[in-house]
This record gives sequence, structure tokens and C-alpha cells, in this order.
Amino acid sequence: MKLLGVKLESAKPGEVILTCVNREELSQQLGAMHGGAIAAVGEAACAYAAMTAADESTEMIAAEFKIDFFRRVTGKEIEAVGSVIHAGRRLITSEAKIYDKESGEQAAQLIGTIVPVK
Repeated sequence: MKLLGVKLESAKPGEVILTCVNREELSQQLGAMHGGAIAAVGEAACAYAAMTAADESTEMIAAEFKIDFFRRVTGKEIEAVGSVIHAGRRLITSEAKIYDKESGEQAAQLIGTIVPVK
């Protein structure tokens, strides 16, 4: 997440908030934030939220995710709110809602299946 400049803003059981500054290196040809960057931040929010539902020695990897884009991001920063939907022993389902912080509008939503790995 260093490459994208993602920051963990807060974490509590079942929920995390990540932010990422929208900069030229992350933009597509029309100047909006690239969907791949948005998806990467959303996937990280899902995985980090899943980590809050497991013990500290457990790492997470994504088995799959689906993303819906609602609008393009032209603001200076995005915020991804990751939350756990269901925490099982073998799989954790979580979602991330991604917002354009400047407009406050939801730009995308991601749902993912996360695998706990010891």
C-alpha cells in the first residue's frame, strides 16, 4: 500500500477507514482516479477490516472481490470504509464503500471474500 500512499486512519472491531490521495500517477486519461487504484484501496479496506475479526497472528488474502463503480473520482482524496459482513473460520466476507472525500459522494462499493492465513 506504500506505492499508492494508502493510510490507515482508524480501526475498530469490524471496521477500518483508509484514505488515499488522488494524484496524477493514479489518474486515467480523463483525469479521474483510475479504477484499478480505487479497487486496490477497496480490497485493502476489506482485508484490513477482516483482520480486526481475527487474532493478531493471522494475515489475510483476498480470494475474490466484485466492485461496482458509481461515479468517477475527481476530488483530491478518497476514503474507503471497510466493514465485516460475516466472519467465519475459513472465510470472511467484508465490504468497502469508497467515497470521494471532496464531494462526499460514494464513488464505488466492493464486496470481497477474504481468507485468513496463519
